[in-house]
Order: sequence, then structure tokens, then C-alpha cells
Amino acid sequence: MLKKVWNGNPRWFTLIWSFIMLTYILLMVFRRNDEIMTGLLFVLFVAVGVRDWNKLRRLAVFSFILAGVFLIIDLKTMLG
Repeated sequence: MLKKVWNGNPRWFTLIWSFIMLTYILLMVFRRNDEIMTGLLFVLFVAVGVRDWNKLRRLAVFSFILAGVFLIIDLKTMLG
């Protein structure tokens, strides 16, 4: 079952997703840094948007909107 899920994604997306999830879990366990966590979510949703742009255009647009929301949240927490 997992093989079917992982084979449906490009390799670059699998690497980005794995790195982000591992980093996110480590940040949750050892220390909580909201700026880094929202930055990771921004990168993840940009990657989802790029991955789905040709096949699922609505999902890609929604992912880019969420990426923008996380970018705004990240900038607000860093600057203010």
C-alpha cells in the first residue's frame, strides 16, 4: 500500500516532504519555534502546488493560497 502512495509522487517531492516532516517532528519534540514551523509549512504547500499544477489545478491554487497565508503569518511573527 505504501509503495502505491510513494510511487505516485515525484522523487523531489518525496525528499522535500520527508525532510519537512522529520524537521517538524524534531522541532515539536525538542523545542518549539513557530517561525521555523510556519516556514516549513510554506515550503510544503509550495511543493504541493508545484506538484499538482498540471493535474489538479484547483488543489494547486488552494495550496498556493495556503502557502501565502503561512508566509504572511511567518513574516508577522518575525517582524512584530
